[in-house]
Amino acid sequence: MMTHPSTNKFGVEFTDQLDTVMPSLNWKIGFEIELMAPLGLSRQDLAELIASVSNGLVRRVFHPQSEFSQVPGTPLFHNLTLGFEVLNQQGSLIARCVDDLTLVEDLDKTQQPKPGWYRIVSDDTRLLQLITGQADPGDPLTKVLKPIASLFATHLEEGPGGMVRVADSEVSKIGKHFS
Repeated sequence: MMTHPSTNKFGVEFTDQLDTVMPSLNWKIGFEIELMAPLGLSRQDLAELIASVSNGLVRRVFHPQSEFSQVPGTPLFHNLTLGFEVLNQQGSLIARCVDDLTLVEDLDKTQQPKPGWYRIVSDDTRLLQLITGQADPGDPLTKVLKPIASLFATHLEEGPGGMVRVADSEVSKIGKHFS
């Protein structure tokens, strides 16, 4: 028997009945499934499939990750990779399909990235947070860091192998993205 329910600032509903000890939670609890896409398919394909069966839509997002660096003095590189969120008709998140840099076994490392895909690399997570807040993950490689270059009153610098970087007037690397 439930009597006089009350909700606290955390959104957890309790009753004043002494034998009721399990609160009713109103926040989402999720889980992670690590999948490798079949040859020729991607996390975007999975997100589009989930969206089609749930009558939802797909939104391209930045997904933060870290990896060990082989650059002396820089133990970690922080990355923004492209991820895909599936939203329902009300705009609520259904699923997030993202990259996992730790899954490397059986991958063809000579394979070129999918057209239009890139990752942004920095040794400073604060800069990646700035990029996440100012750049549009839907933008192409040639445009995604332009808002950041503008914030630092500089321009994009193109480098070898499709690399583009933003450097401030002190030539500090702000962000790089690779095709």
